[in-house]
Amino acid sequence: MMGNIDSSFFESLNQAFICLVVSAMRHCLKAWRTGIFEQPDDFKYETALSKYQFNVACQKANRARNLYAILAHVGYLQATGTQVVVGYNKD
Repeated sequence: MMGNIDSSFFESLNQAFICLVVSAMRHCLKAWRTGIFEQPDDFKYETALSKYQFNVACQKANRARNLYAILAHVGYLQATGTQVVVGYNKD
């Protein structure tokens, strides 16, 4: 069975729409996990923006921390004379 492709569908999805959907999903999953319904904040630009900026800052910190861990590990391997393998070997 073949479907129709609407190439303009993804163009209509902007950041505000994605933020709204993800916020609703997060709220529902939290209520489902805990079993406790909490009245969510009104979905406003100010509320969403602060949470979005917090999440972006966390992602940047995690990315930097992971990069430092990788570089430290590679440095350790080089210092101990262990061969550093880059890439994926499929046998």
